Amino acid sequence: MKTVLIPKLKSQLSESAVSLKDALKAVDEAQNDARLAREEQETLKVTLNEGTAGRAEAIKEQEKLAAEKESLIAQVEELQGFMLSINEQSFRQGVRQVAFFHGVPSDDERYDSNMDVVDDHLMPLGDEEAEENDQTIHPVAEMSRGNDVIQPEESVQPDDTLDIV
Repeated sequence: MKTVLIPKLKSQLSESAVSLKDALKAVDEAQNDARLAREEQETLKVTLNEGTAGRAEAIKEQEKLAAEKESLIAQVEELQGFMLSINEQSFRQGVRQVAFFHGVPSDDERYDSNMDVVDDHLMPLGDEEAEENDQTIHPVAEMSRGNDVIQPEESVQPDDTLDIV
């Protein structure tokens, strides 16, 4: 019985050795896969950190651009208001001139479109000191047509608003 048992044990031992070699090979492969997985994980962490830093930088840049955009929008709105104010002032000046120079031919030497009408007096345009000091104002009486003094039309006042349809 010992003789039959020995070849059987040798066979089982041989099979166990093959299984052990296969198991060791599988363990080596698993360890290698684990090492590769750790390396890949580290690479992904580095990439994630770089991406996170890049994202934070992009968010800061986006916030900076948003603030700059708001500032530019405010400047544009301010300039639009300024332009509308200038246009409105020019329009009102034109209305005052029309009321003041009504009936005076435009080729008359006394007609001067570079003068503004303030309190029924002519004054050079843009002369802010004259407005404040009232020193360079020319009285309406100096603007005469023959014997008539040029007066603004009573029906049109400089501050009247006109509805344009």
